Amino acid sequence: MLGRSKAIRDTVQLSIQLKRKVIKMNQLIEAVKNGAVNFIRDEEGAQIVEYALIIAVVSIGLVIALMTIAAGGGPFSQFIDRVTACLTTPDCI
Repeated sequence: MLGRSKAIRDTVQLSIQLKRKVIKMNQLIEAVKNGAVNFIRDEEGAQIVEYALIIAVVSIGLVIALMTIAAGGGPFSQFIDRVTACLTTPDCI
């Protein structure tokens, strides 16, 4: 009889521990779900993407403009040639 009551107590304790772990797991799942929902609803991410696109378009425009200027054979073209030589060869003048 004494062994049976100890087994029942152990079973009850295990059940309580399991219930606590299930509650903690549910809280964790709820926190992850809320974080995902908040991330999706957050509009700051969209603003960052918009700024990145603006920077990309401006950069492309600058590259095209500088390529046009460099094609003229003037001092800027010589500067670009020196930078290219420094970046692509071991000898930098």
